[in-house]
Amino acid sequence: GSTTPVVIPVVFSANAHHLPTTCKAVVVATYLTADGEPRTSRVDFDLPLGLVCRAIPPVKNADFKVTLDTNKPPVSLPGLFEDVVSSSDGSDMSTQSAPNVLSFQYLSGQDVTILLSKNAGRYRLQSGSFEALWLLAAELCARLKRSLDGVHIMYNEPLPLQEYFDLIDAHFDHRVAMRDLHTQLEERARQFRVVQKRLLVRFKDRNPAPLANLDLLLGGTHDQLMALSNEAEQVQQRLSHLSTNLSCGTQLINLLIALRFELDEENAAALHSYLSATGTDGDDQGWEERTDAALGHVLRHALGKSGKDHAAMAQANTLTLPEDVTKLKKHITVMCEGFQREGASSKLGNELVVCGAEPTQGRHLASGDPHRASRPAAAARLAARVRCLVAPLGHSRARPRPWPAAREAPFPPTAVRPPPAPRAP
Repeated sequence: GSTTPVVIPVVFSANAHHLPTTCKAVVVATYLTADGEPRTSRVDFDLPLGLVCRAIPPVKNADFKVTLDTNKPPVSLPGLFEDVVSSSDGSDMSTQSAPNVLSFQYLSGQDVTILLSKNAGRYRLQSGSFEALWLLAAELCARLKRSLDGVHIMYNEPLPLQEYFDLIDAHFDHRVAMRDLHTQLEERARQFRVVQKRLLVRFKDRNPAPLANLDLLLGGTHDQLMALSNEAEQVQQRLSHLSTNLSCGTQLINLLIALRFELDEENAAALHSYLSATGTDGDDQGWEERTDAALGHVLRHALGKSGKDHAAMAQANTLTLPEDVTKLKKHITVMCEGFQREGASSKLGNELVVCGAEPTQGRHLASGDPHRASRPAAAARLAARVRCLVAPLGHSRARPRPWPAAREAPFPPTAVRPPPAPRAP
């Protein structure tokens, strides 16, 4: 209509104490129509990269490296990140004379450097922290795909699983420390209530007995409660910081797996759902147990585990804080080995790789009806099982009715088992 739409200004700002996990923003509007029906509208968009980082002079910090290969000629880095370079301070003018190197610094202090090969389309990202590589790696891939038509980005190096496992260990150790602090707080709070109750009883007594140092015990317990509370608050802040680092590291591993094994969009999205980078650590469930349960499901149904491991993993998973993360690390390693074994034919979205099936059988099931190949064999096995159960009843007076013929495959002839001979007394 001719009415002016409602404009609501929204201000976005970056947290200077944590690494940015993404530059994507989601805006959801909920409203009522003229008929009173509820409606929602959602829009997704990307925030500018200059909101979370700025260009700085080149930094030589190569503790962690990730190299990405492309099938296209190299592109000038200052031109590829022109918006960030132009919005930075004047101190980054030295980057204009080095088109093959560009360094960025997040608001939290971590820096990332991108190096470009002169002869081939090879880009190396290096930083002093492993988790800081995620956002720049994802942004580099997105900008290369927008700038170069038909570009193919590859990651040909071994997956940095050990660096990723270090993030998991640090996060899990702080979760265990937080659990122990909660236990100590409960014990001290219970002790404080008991001592306080005894003091109140003695104060209300007409002939009060000596306090027997209960007042000192009450004061000491209160001091311990305050110290444990301060320590728990510090550990909680550190755990929030480590959760952000783990989220960045998880997204980086998912990106490298998708590039290393050439996963399509469907399988890459399924990988992000199984090895999720989102979620908070609550009192009942945490990231480790949820991810372990999800990976156990994908290993059972999608990546062909069978035999003893399949039977062990089929047991019910209780989502409680585990004793360690050895099993989770093993599941991540086995998943990567499954991708290495299956290659680009791995199916995570619709789980078409049959557990324990032959490769030809799996391809047949993936190409057509998943029940067509096994229907005659399943009917024959079911008939044989039922006949074995009914065979001991063949000596009864009632004449057994003939078995109807199967539509797709006749049942194999099976002799009626004779009745058992009477046992000697």
